Amino acid sequence: MNIMDKKTNPWMLATFLLLGLIIGFGLGMFAGKNAPQSVPSDNFPQGTPGTTGTDTTNNANAPATKAELMTSPSNTYANLQMEKDGDHWPLGSKTAKVKFIEYSDFQCPFCKSYFTLTLPQILKDYVAAGKIYYEYYNLPLDIHPQAPKAAEAASCAGEQNKYWEYHDLLFLNQNSWAFQDTDIQTFKDLAASMELDTNSFNQCLDSGKFANLIEKDKQLGATKGISGTPTFFINDQKIVGAQDYSVFKSTIDLELKK
Repeated sequence: MNIMDKKTNPWMLATFLLLGLIIGFGLGMFAGKNAPQSVPSDNFPQGTPGTTGTDTTNNANAPATKAELMTSPSNTYANLQMEKDGDHWPLGSKTAKVKFIEYSDFQCPFCKSYFTLTLPQILKDYVAAGKIYYEYYNLPLDIHPQAPKAAEAASCAGEQNKYWEYHDLLFLNQNSWAFQDTDIQTFKDLAASMELDTNSFNQCLDSGKFANLIEKDKQLGATKGISGTPTFFINDQKIVGAQDYSVFKSTIDLELKK
């Protein structure tokens, strides 16, 4: 009997191991199928673009390396009506029934997400069609030290009638400048890539010519109770966060029917 045990025990052990693996795999599949799934949240931290939300918190693990600059400005605005209003560069007709205001921050990843995924469709469906009057206001968050100067740079480009093209380049190149201690040179490089008058642009940026405007925009946003970016007003209807295009569409369409 002892001889038989010595011969059969290895086979029995192998059998038990195989059964254990099969049972373990089956339990794992069952647990995975029934585990709770992650869902988008409005409270993702900075550095998590592409999700619906507003930027209100900082992330020490944000990327710190520069990427090669994208230097082909958009031609999206070539056929859009644009007339300077004070120190801003709104798009569309002033007589449009719906006024659309964006409060944004060039360093905010959620603002970039809105710029990438939603703004082009709004411009195509509503601004180009003369249905809305679109304005961009600056609301640089305190956690974004580069945002005020980026906003100044856009206004300096606006002096040469290239506000929106420069606006696009700031978002397209956000990872190249947004996480550096100081990166004014990149703002100047972007202006040069657009063949702006670099002497005028650099002088404007270095002098802080539009610093008061940026602060004025920021204070205006504060009076409206805005604490995160992006935030929007469609006439009197407030939308918070980089929402899906359908959210903006439904609100705009309701306002157009009034």
